Amino acid sequence: SGRGEVLGLIAVRARKITGAALAVVAVPVDGTDTLTVELAIGQEADAHRGMVLPVDDSLIGLAFSTAAPVISLDISQDDRVSPGPPRFAGLGPGVAVPIGARERVRGVVLLVRTAGRGPFTEKETDPLRGFAAQAALAMELA
Repeated sequence: SGRGEVLGLIAVRARKITGAALAVVAVPVDGTDTLTVELAIGQEADAHRGMVLPVDDSLIGLAFSTAAPVISLDISQDDRVSPGPPRFAGLGPGVAVPIGARERVRGVVLLVRTAGRGPFTEKETDPLRGFAAQAALAMELA
């Protein structure tokens, strides 16, 4: 679908911009308080695909509900990562960036670097927010 292609481009671009090992895109499930992982590329990607995440109790959910980036210094040790299959082996710093504007968040892209790499900074997440806003527009048009 057009939307799927847009999400794929978001994941690839965002991963390239930040040098992330893993990019995960989650979108809201209509009529529920959950998000589903529609797309994942990179390290441990298979473990993420199709996962259903609670909006209230997950790192991705937090970025979705606050419409603001959420930084994790080490995602493999982060309490805000919802329980589920082990899916962050060998990974460390992460950031969840909302796709879209405050009124209308279309989804979230989670970017994770390998363990031992530096944490994400605001200097990096700012351009991502602009890119994610453009991506949301593209999703609307798709």
